[in-house]
Amino acid sequence: MPESMLLEDACRQVALVDPTLQRRIRESPTQSAQAIEAELTGFLEAVHNDRKALEQSGVPSLQPWLTVYDLALLQLCDLALFTRRAADKRAVVFWPEPGPHRNRPRPEDVLSILCSTLAQTAQAVRSLVLTGYEGPARVMARYLVEMADLVLAVTAYQDIYLHYIRSYPDPKDTYRHWKRYYSPAVIRQRLERLDWELALSARTRVPAAEVREDTYTWLSATSHANLVGQLVMAHTSPMGEDSFAPVVMLGAIGDTSKHTLQRLLLYFWLFFLELDGLLVQRHLWSRLRGSNNRQWFFYRSRVYCEVFEHNYALLQGIGS
Repeated sequence: MPESMLLEDACRQVALVDPTLQRRIRESPTQSAQAIEAELTGFLEAVHNDRKALEQSGVPSLQPWLTVYDLALLQLCDLALFTRRAADKRAVVFWPEPGPHRNRPRPEDVLSILCSTLAQTAQAVRSLVLTGYEGPARVMARYLVEMADLVLAVTAYQDIYLHYIRSYPDPKDTYRHWKRYYSPAVIRQRLERLDWELALSARTRVPAAEVREDTYTWLSATSHANLVGQLVMAHTSPMGEDSFAPVVMLGAIGDTSKHTLQRLLLYFWLFFLELDGLLVQRHLWSRLRGSNNRQWFFYRSRVYCEVFEHNYALLQGIGS
């Protein structure tokens, strides 16, 4: 059914149920439907043009954070593509030793799904930030850090992997299993142990466990019904006693956009430090040859870490 017919049928129904309201509008149901259709077309076209112009202006205003974010995004997309190809070719690139983890579904299939979701979510966050939708960007960013943590945990521990692929017919049993074995809070506890196993403290003095907890809490303020969190959606510039930040229904790029990127750049840095160690030590990626060779992936990851570490103060907004 054409959209014009949907609107006209609805307007006719309104006129039938509430003729007084239709008379107050002083037009026929057909005319009302045409007016609404014109409003939809005009408004949505204006929104599209506004978002397109904002995105074009937003790229330079969010530098250098956006370039560093894109470098991390490139890594995530590369990881998703490689795991997908490995799954398609039936290659063994995760948990190569025999065991129950090699039963169906294969680890390559599972990690392909996880890495693809991670890469897709990172792209969604980027799009939301660049189109000024800061509140939704932080909601999506919360899911992004959850997925990043889960990818690390599933890559690090076979028991978490086996719990992750287990399912139950009853949704209540599935929820209880998730809550006990791989909910975000449980995963963060396991990653704190992973920090110790990989000797992360020898690499950096940044407390990874505190960063994970603080970032999750910070992003959750926007995800839940919270006045302070919802202010982020309505105001993209700092608000002080002597300043006024206008409400932006369509969203805008401001200091809050940079703050979100700063948080994620730090998160990605810690993520790559540990992921690379896991892929080499526990999944033997340094031994992969031919089309599966991953040396360029590790090189690019090293470049990301070098960029972040040597520009730490700038990228974290310290002193600005």
